Amino acid sequence: MEESKTDGDIPAEMRREQMLAFVKSRDFVRVSDLSVKFGVSEVTIRGDLDTLGDASTNAAVGAFV
Repeated sequence: MEESKTDGDIPAEMRREQMLAFVKSRDFVRVSDLSVKFGVSEVTIRGDLDTLGDASTNAAVGAFV
């Protein structure tokens, strides 16, 4: 039987899509909360948020950095 993957094992692009949906569904999100949820470091989360912001996916993303 295969072990299920944790969020930290998913590709970065998929993690960013899930992260964006998660952020949009809440009024406030801490970088540390995203780090725990997705199983990656806070540095990785900040990089993902920068990437999302650079892609102009959501102008509000910068407010969460």
